[in-house]
Amino acid sequence: MPGPTLSDVRAALDSFDWDKWRKDLAGQYGEWYEGTLHDAASKAAREYHATWHDDSPFVRRFANAYIGERIRQIEATTREKVAAIIAKRFEDAEQGLSVTELGEVLKKTFAEFSRSRAQTIARTETAMAINHGRLMAYAVAGFEFVLVSDGDHDEKCDRAHGQIWSITYALAHPIQHPNCVRRFSPVARETLPEDFTPDDPED
Repeated sequence: MPGPTLSDVRAALDSFDWDKWRKDLAGQYGEWYEGTLHDAASKAAREYHATWHDDSPFVRRFANAYIGERIRQIEATTREKVAAIIAKRFEDAEQGLSVTELGEVLKKTFAEFSRSRAQTIARTETAMAINHGRLMAYAVAGFEFVLVSDGDHDEKCDRAHGQIWSITYALAHPIQHPNCVRRFSPVARETLPEDFTPDDPED
């Protein structure tokens, strides 16, 4: 009896309760992200004698939009990686798997992947949440620009190091890659030339 085809793999993935998974992840990830962001923002705001309000419309809009986008990205990556893991298990199997067995492999693989994925997300995105929080605090304190501190043998990171970006651009590019060491410090407008324009790269 022939084993499952690529169509069977896709059908199995599509049959997974993605709505529940997405809702659960949004709740867990959203709570963690907002907590990390607000903690970083509060500390930075105190450092620059500003008052931080975590319920401001700007913060809510940014956080909600960012969380929604990250959940979509994480779901797409998860589907890809789980499918690849399952395909590899098919290749390694001495005997073909039935469609029923495919379902069991999918459940087991997804559980294993979800645990490791959660750890990866936490490590990778802590820097993003912290940088978002600090950047928002700088904006609340009246700053418009930040100095980029970066450089870890990555070409784009090395190029960004020492540049002065607008806070808007920095919010959209808090890190370059997983485990990135990028940090920002505020730059007062009065210390810059009158004709200054930020070094915001073209995307």
